[in-house]
Amino acid sequence: MSKFERTKTMPWSDDEFITVDGMKLVYEKNKITGTVHVKFPGCVSKSVSALISQGRKVVMPRRLRE
Repeated sequence: MSKFERTKTMPWSDDEFITVDGMKLVYEKNKITGTVHVKFPGCVSKSVSALISQGRKVVMPRRLRE
């Protein structure tokens, strides 16, 4: 069996996205530290705290996707 098995994932529901400056984006939560990194187009990822410190308007989702 290959280490790259095909797995099915659940589609993102509308209440799971993070909104940054009006743009809905996906994110990844670190299970150990609990930090949330927002994924931008072009393979760029930034933490929520870094975005807030840059003056970006960040709206967290109703529930974080695990």
